[in-house]
Amino acid sequence: MEIIKVTDPIKIVQRAGVTYQGNYLDNKYILVQDLISTGETITIIDQEGSNTIELTGGLTITSSIVASNEMV
Repeated sequence: MEIIKVTDPIKIVQRAGVTYQGNYLDNKYILVQDLISTGETITIIDQEGSNTIELTGGLTITSSIVASNEMV
């Protein structure tokens, strides 16, 4: 699995099937319908800052997992 380390405060999520790993900033993740196909899985891991996810073009979240503490 590919991991993309996010270095900018705004990240346009361009591909599914990879993990987007945030940093200490207040990040905004923008998911664009034209770049993501139906049924694809996107993983965002960001444990710091005040972060948001923006869905455009009618995208919806069908399931999510939020963990306050996680051990890998």
